[in-house]
Amino acid sequence: MTEKGCVNCHSFCNYSPTDFMFHARTTPGGTIIIKNNQPIKVQLSQLGSSKEGTYPHWHPSGKYIIFSTNATRQSFYSRNPNLIEVYDLESDLILYDPVRNTVITDPRFNSPESFETFPAWAPDGKRLYYCTAPAKQLPKRLREVKYSICSVSFDPDSGSFGETIDTIYTAHNKSASFPRISPDNQYLLFTESDYATFPIWHKEADLKMISLQDSASVNTDILNSPDVESYHSWSSNGKWIIFSSRRLDGLYTRFFIAHLNKNGKFSKPFLLPQKDPDENNLRMKSFNIPEFIKDKITITRSQLDHTVTD
Repeated sequence: MTEKGCVNCHSFCNYSPTDFMFHARTTPGGTIIIKNNQPIKVQLSQLGSSKEGTYPHWHPSGKYIIFSTNATRQSFYSRNPNLIEVYDLESDLILYDPVRNTVITDPRFNSPESFETFPAWAPDGKRLYYCTAPAKQLPKRLREVKYSICSVSFDPDSGSFGETIDTIYTAHNKSASFPRISPDNQYLLFTESDYATFPIWHKEADLKMISLQDSASVNTDILNSPDVESYHSWSSNGKWIIFSSRRLDGLYTRFFIAHLNKNGKFSKPFLLPQKDPDENNLRMKSFNIPEFIKDKITITRSQLDHTVTD
């Protein structure tokens, strides 16, 4: 569909192969939303918020999509094990209603005093989790930016958020990204790095997990390596996770799968099998943002091409 633009930020509604969305970072581009295998293109910045969506998560009811809106920048190192630094000059949260084609905002999540990013719904759709950090002058004070994970209740009927914001994970001297809740609402899996918001280029980035019942840490050592672990998602039954890692060569991300047993212990992860075993070693592209879905995607490439370029 595109050889140069990014189509990386995507979200599936309840593991559905017919209800999903992605951003096309091409010209002409936009946010492509597929509902019942029918694609449309939306320009979120024209719907009142004047902001485009970045990192999405589809509400399990299908009635909403939450987005962070990120003013993202990149810096490139000449002498650093982490080749690229990605950071946000600002980031907020917006709620999109695809039925009414409207954007809903809450001033608490659109303040210049703080950054909000990587939103994620609880499986029942009644809570929103997201990462947040006090705003800093960037890139000058980048290493001071430490993201915590917070949550707030949500009413799907009214599309409104509750008054109380709870801190689930406090960033003491680390920074959290990509919160994802297990389907049984028992665990919060996230990526932890030393600072900032884009750990996919941080070699120290590891997967961490806490119990949502008592906030206790769950041992995830078996999942991690001396190199990057970053994006991740849960299977629909909550027994498996898939995540991206640079552990093979330090340059390209590949996908690894691990099992979680009933006692909350992970098995040793294994490399995602390919039809051709050499594919994982010879492919000169990175895999990012893995998602489990329940069946094959059947919408055609020509349908998507037409929607993107229309």
